[in-house]
Amino acid sequence: MKKALYFGVAALAIVSFFSCEKQGIIEPENNLITVTLTADKAGDETKAAAVEGDNKVSFEWTATDQANLKLFQVTTTTENGAPKEVLTEIEGRTISVSSDKRILTITATVEANTTLRAVVAGEFTGSNKPKVMVSQSPATDNYDPASDVLVADDVTVSEATDLALSFHRQAVINKMTLKNMVAGEKVNKVTISSTVNITGYYEYSSDSMLGQNKEIVVHYADVEVGSNEEFPVYFVAMPNAGLTLTVEVKTDQYIYTKTFGNGGINFNLNKFSRFGVSLSGCGEPVVDVDYSGEWVIAGTHGDYDLAATAWTSGNFYPASVVTLDAENEVVTIYGESTDPYKMTISRIESGDYKDMYTIVDANGKYLSATGGTSSNYLAGKATPDNTSYWSIEKNTDGTYNIIASKITDSGAHNEMRVNYNGGSNPRVTCYGASSGQPKVVLYPFANIVIGESPTPTYDFETIAQLNSLVTTTSTSYSGHLTNAIVSFVPTTGNAIIKDATGSIMYYKSSHGLKQGQTYTGEITVTAILYNSLYSEITAISGATFTGSQTTVAPENVTLSSLIGHYSEYQNAYVSVAGLTVVSISDKNINVTDGTNNYVVFFNPGNPTYEVGDVITAVGTVTKYSSTEEIKVWSASDITVTSSAPKAITFNQPASGGSFTVSVGGSNITSGTTVASGTTVTLTATAEEGYSFLSWTVTGATVS
Repeated sequence: MKKALYFGVAALAIVSFFSCEKQGIIEPENNLITVTLTADKAGDETKAAAVEGDNKVSFEWTATDQANLKLFQVTTTTENGAPKEVLTEIEGRTISVSSDKRILTITATVEANTTLRAVVAGEFTGSNKPKVMVSQSPATDNYDPASDVLVADDVTVSEATDLALSFHRQAVINKMTLKNMVAGEKVNKVTISSTVNITGYYEYSSDSMLGQNKEIVVHYADVEVGSNEEFPVYFVAMPNAGLTLTVEVKTDQYIYTKTFGNGGINFNLNKFSRFGVSLSGCGEPVVDVDYSGEWVIAGTHGDYDLAATAWTSGNFYPASVVTLDAENEVVTIYGESTDPYKMTISRIESGDYKDMYTIVDANGKYLSATGGTSSNYLAGKATPDNTSYWSIEKNTDGTYNIIASKITDSGAHNEMRVNYNGGSNPRVTCYGASSGQPKVVLYPFANIVIGESPTPTYDFETIAQLNSLVTTTSTSYSGHLTNAIVSFVPTTGNAIIKDATGSIMYYKSSHGLKQGQTYTGEITVTAILYNSLYSEITAISGATFTGSQTTVAPENVTLSSLIGHYSEYQNAYVSVAGLTVVSISDKNINVTDGTNNYVVFFNPGNPTYEVGDVITAVGTVTKYSSTEEIKVWSASDITVTSSAPKAITFNQPASGGSFTVSVGGSNITSGTTVASGTTVTLTATAEEGYSFLSWTVTGATVS
């Protein structure tokens, strides 16, 4: 025999060597150079510790200035198609100050053709942006110099040189004089807003500075208007020009609102900006309503009335349905106690949150708006913070505006609203003013009464009723189930739920149900008639099936009981015995009970049963097109109780003797068909000179 010899080449690595010449050292194109930058601190271009009246200016470069000075290399890149400025801090710079503290000198070693920028600021963010911090006392005339940021003009150096820096103030103190006010009235809050649009280099903190489309809110603690009927307001704004401002002043007597400026306000000054606002004719009397007391926060959403109870895990959930009577201001609670619904509202009498309120629930927690622009949750906090103070105002329709004052984040979700959320998550929570969610109503806690729970109205109270409601349009139904059980779980995406009246398929990926779990109670489902064939639940809310996994026996039925009763048996988990296989086509096993014909759909694959086999099939009653069928989900769910008749074939030996094959005492010929389980007798007769040795039989047991 020739042997073939094969060579398999798995991989081929070729390594080559070559020689190279040593290259010369390439010097950097831009050599390092040392530059000296000087700044003469004088005049209005400096960092000022200014006091209204004489506008005093400090001409000294202080130790704090030196500590807060950073030197940056400025480069420009492109991000999303737009130029972006990048600052890289230059390390190793040295600073010296002249004896009279007026001349500051910065020395640094940089590459030639470098653009430099020097910045003095009290705080820098991680992106090397100076952060403007404002801490202002409105009751005095002092401007806090910590709010100031000095930025030098950019300089580009090409060789070692001595350059003069010119610093500019980047936060502007302003004095706005409010005129024609009532002498002796007490100022509570001044709000200044504008369509400011600043982009670029700075980050801001505080609500008493105008920038990045923010409004200014300057709080006062009952500061009286002087006898000259004027009132000074100090605030900080980033450099801007051509603004139109809207001013709202709230005092203990009036609310003034006025828009002025006509695009002519200029905040690009490097010193105090002063202007006056006449409030003549733009004030309305303050209606002083004190909402302090014990209340219920409630509201209506669709057909549902809700009342907020004590805080639980991020929301104020209603413990029961309520009935609201706005005309008589009565709340009927269907429960055992009204205590969880008590909200204690307290008015703030002084300070930054004067005339605002805290709201404390039955657990002693402060209701707080926590979401800002990203979430609509309420929180219950042990102690109040700036998210725990609420303004309260009653609308003409009887609803209330209950809005959180978030001093550092006004947020989009800061107003109490009612959300039913399809019944799955009812709550009183926070939304924005444009959300469309219904506003809440305040009811006196003393007006709560305990009522007898009304008889609920359900769409269905049995699975048979639910099956009769389902259409080809996906629809939500509310109902009540009694002793419902998970009768069959063929896959992680399918489960059969049944009660005494019928069965329905639950079709949902990773549904988590286990055979044998049960449920009694209210339930909301989304259901559809799948392909106009059988009803199917696609979502369940308000109900949890519980209990350990146990085996549930299928319902024993006959073909005659199934035929003509599909609406009763659809989706049922059944066992049907005595079915004779008539024919097989792909996954369809056509069967008969001798009178009725039916289809067993073998879901696991192509069946291997034979015509004439008698089987018991376990599965669910379903329909394909117009054909009713039993859907078998696993191969083990079909049992062959009687195999099909078998043909007996045999051959006589060529010599030495012969034998006979008989059934019931009568001899049969080769090829005769005999029913499964029949006893066949073999008789051997040996010729003279021979003796019997053994039988060779296939497909049967020889005794």
